[in-house]
Amino acid sequence: MPLESTQSPPYAPQAQQGVFEIPVDIVGSNTYGRYPKINQSQTYNMMISDGFLVDYAGFKFISQITNNPIANGRGAHVSTVFNRMYVVAGNNVVSYDQNLVPTLVGILSTTSGEVYLSENNAGQIALSDGVNIYIWDQNALTFTIPTIDFTPGFLAFQNTYFQCEAVGTARWRLSAPNDGTSWPNDSAHVGQLQTKPDTVQAVVPMPGRGNMTFVFGNTVGEQWTFTGQALFPWSRNNSISIDYGCINPSSIAYQGNYIIWVGISEEAGPVIMYTTGADIKEVSTDGIDYLFSTLKSPEDCSGFLVKIDGHLFYQVTFKTDNITLALDLNNNKFFTITDENMNYHPARKIVYFNNTYYFVSFNDPNLYAFGTQFTTYAYQDKFFGIPRVRICSPIRLASQRSLIYKSLGFTIEQGQPNFINEEESEFMITEDTEDLMITEDGKFMITEGSPPDIILDSRNMTVFLSVSRDGGESYGNAVPMAMNLTGQRKSRFIFQRLGRANDFTPRLQFAGYSRYVVGDGVVEAYL
Repeated sequence: MPLESTQSPPYAPQAQQGVFEIPVDIVGSNTYGRYPKINQSQTYNMMISDGFLVDYAGFKFISQITNNPIANGRGAHVSTVFNRMYVVAGNNVVSYDQNLVPTLVGILSTTSGEVYLSENNAGQIALSDGVNIYIWDQNALTFTIPTIDFTPGFLAFQNTYFQCEAVGTARWRLSAPNDGTSWPNDSAHVGQLQTKPDTVQAVVPMPGRGNMTFVFGNTVGEQWTFTGQALFPWSRNNSISIDYGCINPSSIAYQGNYIIWVGISEEAGPVIMYTTGADIKEVSTDGIDYLFSTLKSPEDCSGFLVKIDGHLFYQVTFKTDNITLALDLNNNKFFTITDENMNYHPARKIVYFNNTYYFVSFNDPNLYAFGTQFTTYAYQDKFFGIPRVRICSPIRLASQRSLIYKSLGFTIEQGQPNFINEEESEFMITEDTEDLMITEDGKFMITEGSPPDIILDSRNMTVFLSVSRDGGESYGNAVPMAMNLTGQRKSRFIFQRLGRANDFTPRLQFAGYSRYVVGDGVVEAYL
């Protein structure tokens, strides 16, 4: 963190004369500034829990939804009444029972784009793919396409009615009560966006608020309340409107007491907004605002809410711009989430089923389990360690004088086994020493066959430190330090002799297949 004193650092010296201890914010989120020189503080694939930096969720391949190799995931829903999970990949609608046995239940007329799913009290699952509405009847086991006179978009359910936007118009439509096969075109079943000349993007029931509904346009939002009147079942709250609409309905997520979305207004660019029904909040920082202003295609975004170890996260991906952010709604902190190549995260939509989160992917037609119990990214035929990185805030004096950095030390959990839970069709070969055999170009050797349940990597988990001395524009070599082997948990973890700088930014990379638990640190420095 930047030092404000123009004299010696305002910290008590150690016994060694002239050596000062300066805190380092290893436990932190994305608080970077507009430019690297201001601050580059950023956290990749980790989150804050009880004052420590810990792993964000990993994932594991479960099954192939469709055998079409160019298909990708489009939507997901869980029926709690029938204890089934429904997912869409390509044009296939597949149901999974509690034993994760898949059953094909229907074929869509489209193969790409977001699919919205919802369920009514009659056991009907409604799907909207931007062309048709489809109804899967879980009692009759029929898959039908009702006749409609509008283009369907975002789909939800509230108080016996399916609600659906009529794409490209200012209207939103209601199904007949508990009957998704009927969409009457009359005053009792057609709502109108009223505050501004705009088109409806989504109609979203407010979770935890009974009869409240939000109707989003492109640049405005309205609050409606279910009254059950025969003329039209909802009434608009004339004293409240939101001067932000929704840039893409696929960015909308709702759970618990939240509706959250990527908003946009007539006067301002994209920003993350959320409401609890009583208020509307904008969540951002200077750095995030600047990031959003540089997006080339902010409308290409998709988000979901997921609860990880008690923290409710909104994970949103701007696919064209190759960015995924996670917003921790417990403390309004941002983190960057990536795949194994530091590109956007593959999760598109997520559901909770059988005490596990499952997601469908932007990139393939597969179903994945998701959670902190997974400390790697495990695909159908390969796995990767998760790239966990923390870039800390800069340390510098207002006087611009250089400091000599003696050491950087921090609290970290050690002694965890460096293992891979691997159940794929390939596994690693080890030598007699249990070290993994490596080819001449440095790649692990693998063989085909039935793998063991656990593969041990006898090499230690490793932390790499690199330092920027020019305001975060460039970093020096990454210096590795091996962690203790399994069971050897007590030690100091400290990097020594870090050199001289007047603008010191440390970057830590945490490599390995097991978990990381990291506390804040201290640098020792002198003038």
